[in-house]
Amino acid sequence: MSHKVQLKDQSGHSIAVNCVDGFYFHRSETARPFHQHLEGIRDMQLRPDDVFVCAYPKSGTHWIWEVVSMVAHEDLVYRNHLERLNQPDFRSTRYLDSLTSPRVMSSHLHLRYLPRQVCTNRTKIILLRRNPKSVAVSYYYMTKGMRSIEGCETGLVTVQDYDGKWEDYLQLFLDGEVPYGSYFDYLLDWETERTKHPELQVLDLTFEEMKQNPVLTVLKVAKFLGKEMTRQQAMSISDACNFQHLKTRDADDETRCMDMTWKEGYGTYRKGETQEWKKWFTTAQNVHFDKVFARKMATSQHLREWS
Repeated sequence: MSHKVQLKDQSGHSIAVNCVDGFYFHRSETARPFHQHLEGIRDMQLRPDDVFVCAYPKSGTHWIWEVVSMVAHEDLVYRNHLERLNQPDFRSTRYLDSLTSPRVMSSHLHLRYLPRQVCTNRTKIILLRRNPKSVAVSYYYMTKGMRSIEGCETGLVTVQDYDGKWEDYLQLFLDGEVPYGSYFDYLLDWETERTKHPELQVLDLTFEEMKQNPVLTVLKVAKFLGKEMTRQQAMSISDACNFQHLKTRDADDETRCMDMTWKEGYGTYRKGETQEWKKWFTTAQNVHFDKVFARKMATSQHLREWS
């Protein structure tokens, strides 16, 4: 069964999230009980050319989704106004069934909550990771700045305001007491499931490599999706999906996705940097974070990825 849970920091500020079987999900609403919504996702019928972009929140999902969409459709058309509309987390399967192919869908869900046919159909999955310190900062910014979010067939819904301090939120993040739960559990779960399901078709990418070599990232995506692409075409997509271009479009009411509203000064795109977290973390917080990361990710292949 599903219910709402208040995730409270040490100063008493809280975040209301959907909870099913002890797992935390997003802050929005669904027209039917959330556990039924998840069951609908599991039963969803997939198509041979479907693509899933999977990532923990604030790992660069919107950015890579735009890249993947251009590669999949073989054009330079911006679809940022559709990204959330193609997200099973927030959309009914009836709506997703109405989309034309190729469908590029994004999700923050663990594999166990994605459609069962992801495995049997060998659906292409692009799994994006990001330095967890950058994720924590960006997630804090999003959590503080969000006013409302569009739910599944419910329209825009005001979310509970969170006005906690950075140091309090950071501990919530480390404890996994945030929407979608623990960053560490998310990565570990994917590692476990990929071992159990070697038939999964997964392309691993990181936010940092996208930032460092965006053209190579586009070429990797094209090869994975079976698309012929020249380096010049990849450069064109890379330029079109430049982070600043996407941020500018998102700030424009004519081109942005109107599925979320923000407090003044906030938005979907923040800075898109790889080292900006250093301006937020104190020395003590950094040491503490590293200890938690080392303990929680001790068995992970990514243990030393950002150390």
